Amino acid sequence: MFLTIAVGIYSSRLILEALGVVDYGIYSVVGGVVTFFVFINASLVNAAQRFLNFYMGKGDDVMLRRVFATSRYIFALLALLIFALGEIVGVVFVNYVLYIPESRLLAANIVCQLTIVAAVIDVLSLPYNALIISYERMVVFAYISVVQSLAVLATAFVLLAWGGDRLVAYAVLLCLIQVGVRVYYGYFCKKHFSILMTREPRDKSLLVEMLGFSGWSLTGAFAYVAHTQGIPILFNLFFGPVVNAANALVQQVNASLSTFGANFMMAAKPQITKYYAEENRGAMAQLVYYSSKLSVGIMLMVSLPFLIMPDYLLGIWLVEVPATTSALLQMMLWATLVNALAAPVNTAIQATGTVKRYQVAEAITLLLVLPVALIVLYMGAAPQSAYLVLAIVFGMTQMVRVFFLHRMVGVSYRDYITKVLTGAVVLTAASYVIVSVIHLYVGDSLLGLVAVVLAIALVVPALFMLVCVNRQERSRLFAMIADRFNHNKEGGR
Repeated sequence: MFLTIAVGIYSSRLILEALGVVDYGIYSVVGGVVTFFVFINASLVNAAQRFLNFYMGKGDDVMLRRVFATSRYIFALLALLIFALGEIVGVVFVNYVLYIPESRLLAANIVCQLTIVAAVIDVLSLPYNALIISYERMVVFAYISVVQSLAVLATAFVLLAWGGDRLVAYAVLLCLIQVGVRVYYGYFCKKHFSILMTREPRDKSLLVEMLGFSGWSLTGAFAYVAHTQGIPILFNLFFGPVVNAANALVQQVNASLSTFGANFMMAAKPQITKYYAEENRGAMAQLVYYSSKLSVGIMLMVSLPFLIMPDYLLGIWLVEVPATTSALLQMMLWATLVNALAAPVNTAIQATGTVKRYQVAEAITLLLVLPVALIVLYMGAAPQSAYLVLAIVFGMTQMVRVFFLHRMVGVSYRDYITKVLTGAVVLTAASYVIVSVIHLYVGDSLLGLVAVVLAIALVVPALFMLVCVNRQERSRLFAMIADRFNHNKEGGR
C-alpha cells in the first residue's frame, strides 16, 4: 500500500512535468466529463455485491451463479450505454462547453475518445471486482494496484522521452493499462471461482430485482459523481485549465490517502451484509460503529501531515506547484475526513435491500453541492470555497444516513452519537491541536517533517485507543488485523 501511494504520487510529479500545467489540466477535466457518465457503475456494483454477499450468507450456490451471470449481462448493457453517452454528450461538452485552448482542441478530442474506451473496459471488469470483494480476496487488488502504479510510473518516463504529442500518448498508454487490468481480473476469477463461471439461463426475475435495487441507488450515485466531476467543470469554467491541474493533483493525493481507509472498509463491507442476512443485528451494529471510527482514525493519520505542512510537502513533491493547490488540498482533506463516516452506515442500509427513500433523500442532500458551489464561485470566492461547501454538505448527508440507519436497522441515535460521533470528533480535534502545536516549534523543514510524522504516529493511535475503543472493540481490532494477514497469505498462495 505504501509503495503504491509513493509511486503514484511520484508518477504525478513526472506526468505534470512531462505534460505541463495546461495539458495536465485538460486531461483531468476531459477525463472527468467522460467519468461523469460512469456514475451508474457504483450503484450496480453495490447491487452485485449485495446480492452475492446475501446468498453467500444463505449458503445458496445456485443463486450465486445466477447473480454473477446476471451481473455480467447488466454490465455489458451498461458498457453500451456509457459508450453512447460518451460519444454524444461527452463530445459536445468537450467541443462547446469546456474552456480548452484552440491549439489543444484536437488532442482533447482524441483524449475524449480514448477515455470512453477505457471507461467501457473498466465497466466490463466490474462484475469480477464484485466477485473478488465478496469472497474477500482483497490481496488481489493490492497486487493489481502495485502493478498498475508501476505501469503508470513507466508511462511517466516514456512521456518524458516522447517527442510527439504527450497528451495523446498519455491517454493511449493509460487505455492500454486498463486493458491489461481487465484481462487479469477475468483470468483470476476463472482460475479461482470456476464454479461460478458456468453459463446460466437468463433469470428475468433476478434481473428485475437487481435493476430495481440499483435503480434507486442510481440517484445517490449520480449525486456523488455530480460533485466529484461537477466541481472540476466549475473550476474550468471560472478559472481555466491551471486550476484544473491543481485540482487534479489534489484529487491524486486525496485518492491515494483514501486508499488506506477504503482497504479496511472493503474487508468490513461483506461482513456487514452477511450479518444482516444472518439476522444478527447486534453484531452488525457493532461492526458499523467500529469500522466508522477506524475509517476516521486511519484517514486522520495519513491526512494530518498534508493538513499541517501542505506547502512544504507540495514543494518536495512537485517541481512546479500550480496556484491554489495548497488551499484546495487542505479543504479537500477536511471534506474527506467528514465523509469517512459514510461507508459503514451506507453499507448497513444497502444490506436491507430497501433503499428507495434513502437514496432519494441522500441524493437530494448531496446535489446541493453544485448549485451552492456555483453561487459561491459566481460571487467571486476562491476555488477552495467549493470544497468548504462540499464538507458542509457531507456533514448534512451523514445526518440523513444516520436517520435512515435508525429507521431501517434499528440503531439508536444515542448509541451512534456516543459510540461513534463523539469519539471521532474528539480524536480529530485533539490530534490536530497537539500536532499543530508541535509543528509551531519545529517549523517547515526535513527535521520538522520527521518530528510531525513521529508525533502523528504516537498521538493518533494513543488517542484512538483512549477515546474511541472499548475493551470489546480492542479485541475486534486485533482479530481484524490477524484476519487480514491470514487473507493476504491465502491470496498469495
